Amino acid sequence: MVEIKGIITPIITPMNEDESINLEEFRNQVDRLIDSGIHGIFVFGTNGESYILSEEEKLTVIQVAVEQAAGRVPVYA
Repeated sequence: MVEIKGIITPIITPMNEDESINLEEFRNQVDRLIDSGIHGIFVFGTNGESYILSEEEKLTVIQVAVEQAAGRVPVYA
């Protein structure tokens, strides 16, 4: 069980010009936030982008966030 505490930051889902997800930049953002001292990451919590993503894309974002966080902070979706 993870205690919910501290700064849990919403993270934007960066997109490429063709509206595909920019996973490289997303990974950079995850690392940047963790390196800045946040206590958790909340995916799909910023621009409301989740309504335009397919279920497969949403799962990919969640999986990449968990993979990149690598247990350093919890990921909320």
